[in-house]
Amino acid sequence: MRAVVDASAAFVMLTLPQRAAPAFTDVTDIIAPELIVAELLNARWKIARTGAPAPSLSSMLEFLERIRLVGSLPYAAAAALLAERLDHPLYDCLYAVIAQRGPATLVTADRRFAGKLDGDVRLITLQ
Repeated sequence: MRAVVDASAAFVMLTLPQRAAPAFTDVTDIIAPELIVAELLNARWKIARTGAPAPSLSSMLEFLERIRLVGSLPYAAAAALLAERLDHPLYDCLYAVIAQRGPATLVTADRRFAGKLDGDVRLITLQ
């Protein structure tokens, strides 16, 4: 199975791998837009600046190297239209459009976003 992993799911994979593992038993190809690099490293920075334990930079970079990163431009127009239709941030919609066109399953931990998709894409929501 091919999966598009969004930043919320990727962060769960990094911090609580046992929680994410069941969703990835049949996954052979993990895809994400290049945007995920900035999103994950920014999440790490936000956590670290509070003094809370954060994943190491090396573990994040190793994780990112296992993902097939794709450019955003080919998906930008469709993501913008989906963002308008769902009234939801474009960067999340970018993951959904990449999954639609994959075709792939979108893996997210963002329940609010998952609820808005309502059949627009094959979906796994991490608990």
